[in-house]
Amino acid sequence: SNIKISEILKKSGIEYTCALISAFLNIKYVDYYIPNGGIYTAPKNIVKDAKLIKWLSFDELCEFSNLGIMDVNHETASFFKQKNIEIRINDILKIENPSTIISNNPIYNKNELIKGITYQENIAIISVTGVLIKRNSSAVRRIFSTVADLEVSILFISQSSSEQTVSFGINLCYADLIYQKLLSVFRFEFEQLLLSAIEVSKNVCIILAIGNNMDNNRGIAGKIFSAIASRNINVKSISQDSNERSISIAIDKKDLENAVQYLSHVFFNTMLDIEIFLFGIGTIGSCLLNIIKNQKYQFLQYGYNLKVIGISRSKVMLIDNKGIELSDWRNRFDHEAVSFDCSNIDY
Repeated sequence: SNIKISEILKKSGIEYTCALISAFLNIKYVDYYIPNGGIYTAPKNIVKDAKLIKWLSFDELCEFSNLGIMDVNHETASFFKQKNIEIRINDILKIENPSTIISNNPIYNKNELIKGITYQENIAIISVTGVLIKRNSSAVRRIFSTVADLEVSILFISQSSSEQTVSFGINLCYADLIYQKLLSVFRFEFEQLLLSAIEVSKNVCIILAIGNNMDNNRGIAGKIFSAIASRNINVKSISQDSNERSISIAIDKKDLENAVQYLSHVFFNTMLDIEIFLFGIGTIGSCLLNIIKNQKYQFLQYGYNLKVIGISRSKVMLIDNKGIELSDWRNRFDHEAVSFDCSNIDY
């Protein structure tokens, strides 16, 4: 085998040893036990009611593990796939709970457009612009060779339709190093005006939509971008693998929760928080709060959680990002309201 067993054991010795023993004993499946067992349709820290994914292919598992959803070594997963050994991911604290099964023959729901949504933070996008990119095919090779020489992984690549800009995503901690290195490598090209700029966008995150069913369903990318646009979120970069197994979009980190929650709501009908800040608590304002309290359950049935996070009048306000309990709002307002200050409103 060309696989360096010693290197794999350093990274994930227990997993690979388990795989070897399973193959030797001709075992049909292996159980993993992890906190909050199973893989979900969206990150539970953002989407509280994300749904358990019952079946995944090994290729889909690798897409999820790339972004840290489950730390499975790729060589180990490949070994399980080759030997046709299923993986069952269970909750270590609730063994009786249903598990996610990774298999060569997963059961697919035809109505399931994507399997899940995940993300990665602390990303930087580096964009190199200039006529050299279009005129000289070796320019792109030199860019990526420079990155490779620094032993930095590239997370995604995109190019403008004019062919004069190449962008790629990397881990944020390497952004300044690569920026300075590219300036040095292409110093002559900048002097000759063959390159015009190297731009670095920081505080970026990647959202990844994953699923083998993408290639059988048209319009998924359009649905994703329409959902993102409807939340007034700017997309910095777009990329899709050639197998049509995943679509990644890069956005500002500040928009992460908004984007993930809404995409999960669109594709998996999970709960979407509708945050409300009410200015004015006279007769009309008080009646509106009463209506929201009485209609809350009806909205929950349609997947919308009405959450009043702020109540104010001319000089004072009450803010609670977790939501103000409307059955007791007046008492809290009388005792906890503070002077009105727009800088305290996170919007």
